[in-house]
Amino acid sequence: MKKRHLRLDKADEQAAILRNSAQYLLAHRGRRAVLLVPGSFFGTGKLARLLFDVTILSRVAGIKFALTYELLPPAGKGDPNGPVCDAVMRELEKASSASKTEIEKLLAYDTEMIEGVKHTSTMNLEAHRLGVVKQRDLGLRGEVKAIKPADIRGLKQAAIVIVPPLGFGPGRRRYFLGAYSVALAFAKAWKAHKLIAFCKKADFARLAAPSYMLAEAKKLAQEAGSRSLKEVLQLGVAALDAGIDRVHLISESGDNGLLPELLTSNYKHASMLSKDRFDNIGRAGLVDIPSIMALIKPGVDDGSLLPRTYEDIEAGIGNYHVIKLDSSVVACVCLTYHKGCAELSCLAVSDEHRNRDYGQLLLDYVEKRVRARRITKLVALSSRATDWFEERGFALATSRALPPGMRESQARRNSHILLKKITAAPAR
Repeated sequence: MKKRHLRLDKADEQAAILRNSAQYLLAHRGRRAVLLVPGSFFGTGKLARLLFDVTILSRVAGIKFALTYELLPPAGKGDPNGPVCDAVMRELEKASSASKTEIEKLLAYDTEMIEGVKHTSTMNLEAHRLGVVKQRDLGLRGEVKAIKPADIRGLKQAAIVIVPPLGFGPGRRRYFLGAYSVALAFAKAWKAHKLIAFCKKADFARLAAPSYMLAEAKKLAQEAGSRSLKEVLQLGVAALDAGIDRVHLISESGDNGLLPELLTSNYKHASMLSKDRFDNIGRAGLVDIPSIMALIKPGVDDGSLLPRTYEDIEAGIGNYHVIKLDSSVVACVCLTYHKGCAELSCLAVSDEHRNRDYGQLLLDYVEKRVRARRITKLVALSSRATDWFEERGFALATSRALPPGMRESQARRNSHILLKKITAAPAR
């Protein structure tokens, strides 16, 4: 009997993961993502897990992927950003061919296991020689030429495109481009929605927040303590400036592939860069219920929020409002209307996104809706966040300020009653 309970618990956990992932999968159907594969992943199980996750996302969510891969000059034969001679270029060509073959073999195996994924395509980019930069001849180091729209259109049927970090010049001369420049150039030409790159473990440890806005990312790049962190942050900033919606930076130390970092709100091994603080703020839908339940669970556990079942939230889903970031719910609130007043409840922000002013954003949003209805009183019942509400214009009140139905609820909870007078918007 005990084992059966364990299996049920595991099944419930898996079902919760699927429900939480649903909104992401639905929102990203048909999107395009550029993935930069670290050189350290080749020859390890990490590459196999990463590519299997790419195949799943391609099949289940319909996300199209372009993969490029890190290819550094051989050890002892020039610095990563220095000149590339003929001998080094020959070794880079061999390494690129071997890396591409490894990717193709793993993808071929995955596509056999997951029916419906169309075969991969390879796109070789045109390039030209960088030449002499700051009085330094960079040899066979090149940069991407303009990618033609016709070349991009030819990739429509491919679910996964491999873009090697080498380019072709006049007379089929090969140039070393580097994965970062290829990822950025292709993402811009392809009008990708996401760019996904990896950070070294020590570099990722310096990223304290799960998400950064563009200005914050620029400051981080300026203050980066290592060249590798500076370069990956500069790549992210350049991608956002080029119109890419989101940049995901994932720690190379993570051992769970791509899915946990994109489909869950764990954020243990990933950080996201974006131009905007959030995607949107508005009414919740049925697909958001599992995320709302996950958000309020810590508050329910410590007694600061009332427990709500799936059915409770479903019945009142029209009263729930959420903030979404990259299609994931990061904050929620419930706004209920009573005779003569409005009630704010179930205000919760994910632990990973505290100190991002999402609570204030939701309060401003609620006040705007209340004001639009010409309601002058906004009430909240709180047992643990009284100071937070008072700092935002609420004042302690007695039960006489509540409608009869709320008085009974307050009496059972013995919570503080907080009241804010909502004034009309100033005339323009």
